[in-house]
Amino acid sequence: MLQANIRDISERKRMEQSLRESEARFRTLFDLSPDFLSLDGEQGFVDCNEVGLRQLGFARREDLPGKFPYDISPPTQPNGRESKALVKELQEETFKKGRHRFEWQFRRLDGIEFPAEVLLTIVELQGKPMVFSTIRDISERKANLTTLAQAKEAGSGRPGRCCYKSEF
Repeated sequence: MLQANIRDISERKRMEQSLRESEARFRTLFDLSPDFLSLDGEQGFVDCNEVGLRQLGFARREDLPGKFPYDISPPTQPNGRESKALVKELQEETFKKGRHRFEWQFRRLDGIEFPAEVLLTIVELQGKPMVFSTIRDISERKANLTTLAQAKEAGSGRPGRCCYKSEF
C-alpha cells in the first residue's frame, strides 16, 4: 500500500523569497546610509552599520553590541549634564513620544569627540520595543557656523551687526 500527500507550497516559497528580498533591501539601505544607524535594545546596541563603526573607531561589528550610548560619549555633555543620566532621560522621552531629536556629543575610541544630531525612533521587532537611531556627524556644520559668526563679528566691529553698506 502506498499513500501520498501532495501539498502545493509555491505560495510559501514566494513569501520566503519576498522576505529574503525585503531583508536584503533593508540591509543594503542600512549599510549604505551616509549616517550612523543603529538598533538598540535593553542590553545596549544590537547592530549598527559600517559608517557607525568607522565614526566610532571600532574595527568589527561584534565589538559594539552590549555597549550603551554613554559608553561612546564623554562623561558629561556640553550642557554640563552627566551623559549616563541624560541617556536615560532621553530614552524615556523617546518612549513617551515615539521619536525624539536632539544634539549629542560622542567620543571615538581614540578620544576625539564630535557633535551629532540624533534622531531616536521606537520600532517593534519580534514583539519587543527597540530604538532605531540615526546619528549624523555635524562637526562640519558647527565649524561653518563658528566661522560665519566670527566673520560677521570681525566685519562689523560689533557682535551681531550686519557688515553690509547700502548704496541706496
